[in-house]
Amino acid sequence: MKQRLNITLSRELIGEVDGRRGLATKSALIEHELRKSFGMPPQGTSTRTEREG
Repeated sequence: MKQRLNITLSRELIGEVDGRRGLATKSALIEHELRKSFGMPPQGTSTRTEREG
């Protein structure tokens, strides 16, 4: 079952996203900000940390 998540993006983030080219880059930037706001590590960080440790 899909659930909808309502979020509010800051004007600074919207400006940064608009300045980027390509949908993948914009999606990655938004995903990074969402992960940061929920206290989650950036994508791929846990894998690198496990390899280094």
